[in-house]
Formats: sequence, C-alpha cells, structure tokens
Amino acid sequence: MKYSCIAILALHCILAIGQNNTAYKYIINLSQVKEDKVKVELQCPTITQNQIWYHFPMTVPGTYATLDYGRYIQNFTALDKNNKPLPVKKRGNNSYFIQKADQLQTIHYLVNDTWDADTKKNKIFEPAGTNIQENRNFVLNAGGWFGYFQNMENIPITLEVQKPNHLYGISVLPCTSTAEKQIFNAQTYHELIDCPIMFSPPDTISFTIRNTRVRIGVFNEAGIQRSAQIYQEVKTSMQAISDFLGGDLPVSRYDFIIYLKDYTSFKPVMEGKPTVKTLLKLYKAFKGQGFGALEHGNSSFYFLPEFGNEVAINMIKDVCIHEFFHILQPLSLHSEYIGNFNYIQPVMSQHLWLYEGITEYFAGISQLRGKVITPEQYLQGILLSKIQGAEKYPNDMPFTEMSKNVLKNPYKKQYPQVYLRGALIGAMLDIEIIRLTEGQKTLKDVILTLIKRYGKDKSFSEEGFIKEFVQEVHPDLQAFFDNYITGKALLDIQKSLSYVGLEYKSMQNICVPKHPIKDNDVKIERAIIQKPEYKIIYVGKKERIGLQVGDILKDKDIRSVIVDEEGRYLPNGLKTTLVLYRNGNRIEIPYTVTHTEKPEVVKHQLINPKNKAPLQEKYYQRWINN
Repeated sequence: MKYSCIAILALHCILAIGQNNTAYKYIINLSQVKEDKVKVELQCPTITQNQIWYHFPMTVPGTYATLDYGRYIQNFTALDKNNKPLPVKKRGNNSYFIQKADQLQTIHYLVNDTWDADTKKNKIFEPAGTNIQENRNFVLNAGGWFGYFQNMENIPITLEVQKPNHLYGISVLPCTSTAEKQIFNAQTYHELIDCPIMFSPPDTISFTIRNTRVRIGVFNEAGIQRSAQIYQEVKTSMQAISDFLGGDLPVSRYDFIIYLKDYTSFKPVMEGKPTVKTLLKLYKAFKGQGFGALEHGNSSFYFLPEFGNEVAINMIKDVCIHEFFHILQPLSLHSEYIGNFNYIQPVMSQHLWLYEGITEYFAGISQLRGKVITPEQYLQGILLSKIQGAEKYPNDMPFTEMSKNVLKNPYKKQYPQVYLRGALIGAMLDIEIIRLTEGQKTLKDVILTLIKRYGKDKSFSEEGFIKEFVQEVHPDLQAFFDNYITGKALLDIQKSLSYVGLEYKSMQNICVPKHPIKDNDVKIERAIIQKPEYKIIYVGKKERIGLQVGDILKDKDIRSVIVDEEGRYLPNGLKTTLVLYRNGNRIEIPYTVTHTEKPEVVKHQLINPKNKAPLQEKYYQRWINN
C-alpha cells in the first residue's frame, strides 16, 4: 500500500500513543551455544493493547521464495515484569498471538540454524539463512533470528551481541564494540533485515573507489586467508561499475560479506580426471548446498565453495558485479510492493524483468564498457550464453505474470530465466532505446533518470511503471513491452541485434570446420571446474593433425582455427597454424581447415562484421562504449 503524508503522520501518532518505550532491544550471547542453538532475549517496547501478533518473516526482499523462518524458532515464551508467562498461541509457521500483551515485558526463544537443517521443502538459500558454529562462525540474517510486532516495523532496534573475544561481527549497521560485546543499531526492522551480520575471526580488507568505502570480510572454513586476493578482483569490478555509471557510486559504503565452505579435499578431483567413486562423493558433498549470493542496500552476502585454488575467486568476480548493481534496482528503483514489503503476506512485484533481468544485463555490459573484457568475450561469451540459456524457457507465460506468481508453482520453476531470458531482454531493450532515440539515450540513462526521481525511499507505481518508462524514451517503445514483457511473443533476436550491425543465425544446416580435438582420434583430460584448456592423454592411429600425449590446447586457440575474428566459419581447405603448448613451450603446428562431410545442425551463431552500415556502426559504438 502507498501511504499519503497524512496517513503516515496518523500511523506515527497511533504508534506513539500505543507505546512509551518505542524501541526493541535484542540480546544474544554467542558464547553460550547449546545443541547448536542460541537463546534470544527481547526487551519489548511498551504495548498498551491487550492482544498482539509477533511475526517472523515468511520471506524477505530479494529472495523470491517461501522461507518461513519461524520453522527454526523453538521454546517461544512471553513474560511479564514478574517473569510469569503470558498466554501465547502459535499460528502457522511464523506467527505468535500474545494475550495480555499490555503486561508484556520480555520474550525468550531459541534459534536453530537453517544451514544444518535437513529440510527438503522450502529450504532456505544459504545467503539468506542462519549459521551457528560454536567459537567459529555465526551468520545473522535477521529474519532467522529476530521477529517484529505487527504494525511496529518502523521503530528503532538495538541488538546487543555478547561474543567470544576472537570473533568480530562485520555489518554495515552502526556499531560500538569491545572485545566481548558489539552493539548494533537499526532505525527500523526493515533496516535490520537489510543488513546481514557475520561473526568470525577477522579476515578483512578495505579500499576506496571514488566516493565509496568498500570493505571485504571473509570466513574460510579451510583457514586460508582470502580477503587480499578477493580484493584484487572486486576492486577491478567496482572500478568497471564506477566507469559504467560515469562517476561516483550511489552509496558511500559497501560491505562484501563472504563465507567459503571447505572443499579443499576435492582439489585433486576438480583438477584431474575423477573416478566414478570420487564423482559420487563430490555429488553427495554438493547436494543441497545453495551456493550464490544475496544483495542488500549497502552489502551483499556470499556462500561459495573453497577448493584451495582460484575457483572461489573467479566466482566472486562474476557474482559481485551482479549483486552490487542491485543498488540501482530494486534498491533505488522499486514499486510499492518492495518499498512497503509485507514479510508475512508478501505481494510480489511484476517487475522482475527490471530487478533481476536488467541487473544481470548491466553486470555483463559494464565489464565490456569498463574494458575489463573485449567485445568478442562479451558477444561470444556472455551474450551468446544468455541467448542459448533463454531457449530453455518457452514463451508460454508473460514475464510479468511469472514475476507476480513466483512464490508458487508452476511459476517458481521459471524463476532462473530472469538471469538468462531476462538479461537478453535487457540487451534488446537497450538496443531498442538507442534506436528509438537515435543514439541520444541508453537503458542506463533511463534507469538513472528514474532513480533520481524516486530513490531508495520512494516507490513507483506497480501498475503504472511501464507507461512511465516508455514516456522517458518514445511512444513506440510500448510495443516492445507489449510483445516481450507483458506479452508472450517470441524474442526477435535477429532483428534486434541487426540494429547494431550484428548478424545472428538461430539455426543452420551446414558443413562446418572440424574440431581439432572432438573430431579427432584423441582423448583428453579436463577438470570438472573447467579451465579454458584441454590436455591430450591418448593419441590413436587415426589422429589427423600431429597432436602428442601431453599437449595442451586452449579454447581461444582452438576457436581461431574454426572461426575468424568476426565469428564466421573459416573456409574449407584454408592453410593456417594451430597454437598449442608442448613440454611447457608454446609452439605452432601447420593446420588445414577441414569441413565435415555432411551438413550439421548449428544453433546460435553470432557474427560481428567489421564493416557495418554507418547507422549500425553509430548504434554499435553507442551500445558497447556508452
């Protein structure tokens, strides 16, 4: 619901009349863990009414899933000033109905962590969950630890955390600390939910990008210090984002909070040729783990695997850009369904195309515009992968319909398309804006204009936003939304990419150059976590180009004997060379391009011609260089 100024004033007056002590005070002691549980004490704000609801969230912003945090709360007790229990009834998974609430003094309960829970239905994604590892690590996503009284989400909260001396809690919340205690303050319950806290032995590093102070805090189960390495990757990504946005970042501080789970025992498996037994062992270890990240207004939380190599570092490089870009949407541009989020009976927004699709698109294109990757890497890697992934999701439901119903079947199974089809729609929308404005505006320009109009504290109209968006560009943009976002039209990728001079072929039946490894009498060794290279471990009698056991071939060199710089297949019979690595030395061997004898079905070929029409070149440069 969108409140008027008068309604907000009236609500504040009601709250002021109903309570004298207008603040929550939560107290927990992380030095006292029993059976993997921690006791929570709430010193309650004054309640004058006789009955009141106390809730834990069903879900929280950014998760798009049913969480039901209340399932992990035990021994809930409400006490009066004489420590006598008051009548309490639990309703559903998340709510407690407290009678004689005007006598309420304190609430006590136990928190059981979600990471260790053997839960199959509505399992809580680790970056949104809670972790209790005595003397090692505690993850406090507030929804799993702390509840709120109904209609009292907008009053201050103090959180006092007593802790072992060797642990330190990292969070963007204002904090005062001693060796044995940290006290955090939140202006509202919404802010508490938006600011995860992780307690662990310190492994932190800070740096500044333009106007923003960035901090990285890491807990690694394997005991490897990672913050300095992660800093090198994150700083490059943040610089690319700053360049993309054209200057200062929209936040003055930002925390990357990272938990790395120990899989170092699988390092030989990941880097070599595994047996069936070791693959099964690895599968069991990975089963049920929710690797990924969750965004917040001034921070993001990561749960990733640690193999003792660079895998986690590379994952963070890719994921952190996406999560940080959420500071634009939905954190600074959102409808009233997010701005006035209902934790217990959430109404989901129809604009996942904006919140996740555009965010994922920005995460890729910003690396190109920031010179972190080349046009070829973006087009043939990121964009082409989105095109290929989008194909998995049929256009049998409008994007907006899926968004509004994402918490229930069959819609929630469609959610992953926001990162694939949603990102592809973002690229097409960007190009359409460039075309309709003759290069005067890009998608980024429109988003930043709307952010200036709204910002994190003001919501746009859920139903009227698309019309408002179109008004910032051109009336003809409405057809794009009608077709691809509120409608079910097939994405016309070929037409869209042609505006910037790219040639896209969705399917062909043609003879193509043979692959120097796949179409050859050799066997290879390749790690499960794929490196961009192949190692030859067997050479048969019909080997056709002169490969030897031990040779290493890299993806980029293999690609160079299949397609040219534009992405076109090389002609049959072309004489060239193939680069490979033998005994540690880079060598070149003669290579003749040989096409397959019979036509093959080829899907999703993307060609970037050097010689484009003048208007195509203008739009292409506007698109990739901003």
